[in-house]
Amino acid sequence: MQKHNKAKPTKLMAGMLSGAMALSICMTAVYATPAEKYQENVKKRNELQVQMGQNKEAIDGINAEKSILDEEYEELSAKVAAAQTEVDELDEQLAVLNEALEIAQQEMDDRYSAYCARVREVEEYGNASYWSIIFQATDLKDLLGRIDYVQEVMSYDQKAMDVMDAQINDLTEQEEEVDALRAERNFKNNELKQLQRELSSKIQEKLDEIDVYALANADMQEQYDTLMDEAASLTAQMNGQEYSGTMDPDEIYQQYVVESGEEAKTPEGAEIVKYTLQFNGGRYVWGGASPETGFDCSGLMYYVYGKFGYSIQRTASYQYNYSGTPVDFDALQAGDMVFFHNPKTSEIGHVGMYIGDGLFVHAASSKSGIKVSSLYSTYYSSVYAGAKRIIDSEV
Repeated sequence: MQKHNKAKPTKLMAGMLSGAMALSICMTAVYATPAEKYQENVKKRNELQVQMGQNKEAIDGINAEKSILDEEYEELSAKVAAAQTEVDELDEQLAVLNEALEIAQQEMDDRYSAYCARVREVEEYGNASYWSIIFQATDLKDLLGRIDYVQEVMSYDQKAMDVMDAQINDLTEQEEEVDALRAERNFKNNELKQLQRELSSKIQEKLDEIDVYALANADMQEQYDTLMDEAASLTAQMNGQEYSGTMDPDEIYQQYVVESGEEAKTPEGAEIVKYTLQFNGGRYVWGGASPETGFDCSGLMYYVYGKFGYSIQRTASYQYNYSGTPVDFDALQAGDMVFFHNPKTSEIGHVGMYIGDGLFVHAASSKSGIKVSSLYSTYYSSVYAGAKRIIDSEV
């Protein structure tokens, strides 16, 4: 069956992925109003988030494939180690057999040397052969004795030589068998090592693919961070221009909660924000905590969260100290309470509700009423004290 190779991402692809997004960022209308630029900014951030999400899914998929290859590699490594152990054991057997063969061969040589020495001794005793010993007999009895002696010596030497020869042959056969088995095991082990190298190469390919997507996401994250900085600047520009009650609450919700991704991130928080925004443009009344009487800053929070089943403290300082869970500025979500200290006393003196994109809704003052402001404005950024999350926390 013919295999079809799946196209692999390259660094060029990573450049195309992040470069395309960067190009679209640079094409923002030069002469657009801050509101138009903000809308374009939100669109591009959403596009980046989608692309980064797709890249993350691709990385997860590749990691899953790599995990399977890792398991196969571990199993194969175990087989290679076991095969190598067999080869090492056979090498040890060969070494033992070789040593035994050398000893047997030396014994054979020694016996042969002894045999030759006896022959020379006999030749020195009489003539140059066993026959001369026999023919030197003086009578029949002496002849028979000499014949028995010669036969005994010859039989002993022959038996000793035969035994040694058989031992050498046996050791040689064992050595040949072990050597053949070792060659077979070594061949199989080399095959396993080749498969291991191929798997290692495939694993490296997966790692390279992951690097491509990770590099693209890193570039996109930089672009996203740049857009966030731009959004903060645009929000500051628009603060006081479009948030003082001139925008419809639904329009605010759509633009700064839905399109910014806050609704998807925290549905309940977004729902609480949507409910709170209906009071945008309403009256500020010190000590007020209802639509009928009006609201002060903490009264608005107390009333809204109560409508959603959350019981929190009544005043801003108590809400800050005893309600919810602390949240870092970078982790703010729709529905979180944001707190500000009194610039003169440094005590907590004001609270609002974060809606997304650096904006919050609050009962500002008797002059401004309930409005939407920016955390990045000169004043609020200078007195920002912290944030608390009420949703899914023990209040």
